[in-house]
Amino acid sequence: ALMLGVVFWSVPVSLLQVWCSLARLSHLLPWLQLPEAVVGTDLEALITLYMPVLALLALLEVLPVVLHGIARRYEGVKSWSDLQLLTMRRYWRFQLATIGVTVLSGGVSYSLRTMLDQPASVLWELGQSLPQVSVYFLATVLSSALIVGPVSLIRLPLLVQLVWGAAVRKLRQALWLPAAAAAESQQLPSAAAEDCLDTPPMVADLSALMLVLLVCVTYAMISPLILAAGALFFVLRWLVLALRYLYVHVPRFDSGGAFWYLLWDQALLALVLGDLTTLAAVALRSGYAQLPFLLPLPLLPVAFRMRAEFRFAGPSRRLSLQAARALDALADPQLFEHFQPDVYWHPVLRFCGGQPLESG
Repeated sequence: ALMLGVVFWSVPVSLLQVWCSLARLSHLLPWLQLPEAVVGTDLEALITLYMPVLALLALLEVLPVVLHGIARRYEGVKSWSDLQLLTMRRYWRFQLATIGVTVLSGGVSYSLRTMLDQPASVLWELGQSLPQVSVYFLATVLSSALIVGPVSLIRLPLLVQLVWGAAVRKLRQALWLPAAAAAESQQLPSAAAEDCLDTPPMVADLSALMLVLLVCVTYAMISPLILAAGALFFVLRWLVLALRYLYVHVPRFDSGGAFWYLLWDQALLALVLGDLTTLAAVALRSGYAQLPFLLPLPLLPVAFRMRAEFRFAGPSRRLSLQAARALDALADPQLFEHFQPDVYWHPVLRFCGGQPLESG
């Protein structure tokens, strides 16, 4: 079902590329037409460029909420940490599908007619058309850095619920309806505060970091300017997340470091995909002399992962006895005196008042 959803996810992503254009929207909705003074200026080009980007980012912001609701209400996942991890794994697959569909619909479609007319020029046309999408992804990274991050400080869910509550109260007063009970009127702000100020949206925050990392390493060789946009994104997002996680959100659960292993796998997969993109770009541009020297590139992240898993996977998941004893001695040198001799015994094997506990 998840893979079927990922396949159908290509439909709205492709439609955004087609329908979110100023000319098409102006034809459907005449009131969206720009003034004559703006037509043909840089402002029109900027609006035309950023309209599909902002629509895609808005769709990606809604997706984790939908996946979270499905896992919680339909599948019945009980643990908050399992719920967040499951949502993030699924959201990562949708992000990979989004990038693939965007590249194919935005780059290959430009040269599809030429490929059909001249099949022998397929590789050349792919090498020429795929880099065109780098401008779209550059605008995506800049929009995430300059718009999505700062807007998250407004806490839109809380703002919407508070505005809705105020509008309902004004409507009741205007229609001479009885006012809501005090407990009901206080329930809305408390519920909104619980949703927005309690647990942080870790899935959306961490997945945004992974998406920008994937875009940057994928197009680093094709469009090096995207690295500067990525650096700007990470600096601004660090400031936004530091402010939110220190002064706004209160964690509801502790995953015990489980998010790190998921982020580790996703980051290394992004590096592998970036290396494969580099090989494909060099091959498509007829760089056959350099290609043999670049073939080991995708194997380097895999080898690094195997080495890191062999060396650090075990110690990162559990403390050694020596380290545990050192930490206990640092906290309380006489800690062992507070433990009962049978603290690790099974309750059935313990004695109660000098008599064994009866089973059954």
